[in-house]
Amino acid sequence: MTHVSEVLEWHGRTVVATDGDKLGTVEEIYFDQETDRPEWALVNTGMFAGKSSFMPLEGATSDGEQVTAPYTKDQVKDAPKIDPDGALSQPEEAELYRHYGVDYGESQSGSGLPETSPGNGEHGVGSGTGRLRKHLVSERVVGVMPTERDRVVVEPDPTDTNGTPNPR
Repeated sequence: MTHVSEVLEWHGRTVVATDGDKLGTVEEIYFDQETDRPEWALVNTGMFAGKSSFMPLEGATSDGEQVTAPYTKDQVKDAPKIDPDGALSQPEEAELYRHYGVDYGESQSGSGLPETSPGNGEHGVGSGTGRLRKHLVSERVVGVMPTERDRVVVEPDPTDTNGTPNPR
């Protein structure tokens, strides 16, 4: 797997399939809760915002300005819809892996991805709550941006407490 610090820099990069077909743009990187390794990317597949799909980082690489993934445009676009702000359950994770044709099991491998059960084509999935956590990255933006701020001005009351004017 690609180094964690490099994967964190993939925010905003274009994702393409190995045939060069554009898949979308990386919105977020999600980490496995147990291994603390990047495991999923949330890819914006819509032209203007709104439509996003989870895509495994398994097999994805970067050549600088874009990320190349071993998945097709249809695979990413048609991935099961899962709330990106909620906890990803094991059944949801298994469904996503199945959709992308990646083996899934409950035990962890050294890469952070689940290992497959030897001699078993199906992998049992127990119930549970999220194994992933969102990793937010702040980035420095250079440029002119309009800003608004509230300014509080304290003006003295022209009358004091007994109703007579205050001298200024």
